[in-house]
Amino acid sequence: MRNTSKIVAILNGNLEVTEVLEESLQNEGFKTVSALVSAVSQGKEGVFNFMKKYNPAVIIYDVPPPYESNINFLNFVKVTSGLDSECIIITSTNSKALKKVEGIDPAVEIIEKPYDLNLLIKMVQE
Repeated sequence: MRNTSKIVAILNGNLEVTEVLEESLQNEGFKTVSALVSAVSQGKEGVFNFMKKYNPAVIIYDVPPPYESNINFLNFVKVTSGLDSECIIITSTNSKALKKVEGIDPAVEIIEKPYDLNLLIKMVQE
């Protein structure tokens, strides 16, 4: 079933990965918005404006180094965007960083890289 109303935000540090994710999700009928993590994590105002403008139902967030500050960014996104019943899918190559966010919220899904693109799409669909 194609979901044309769900907006998926892709926050990643790699433009090529972002483009692949956008294309794959758009092929499944999702609307996508994206930003480089560095562009939106540079201040609380940038995060607030991005979330307010797009109000995404799902966020795919790749936690880049420095992991600690970007996990803090994740916590700010969760509070700022008011995504109480929504989903944030976290990806990272750093298993220690993923352990720090494990179990913080039932609306947060974690997937370690390299990940199966079909699995990621399935997570967005659910």
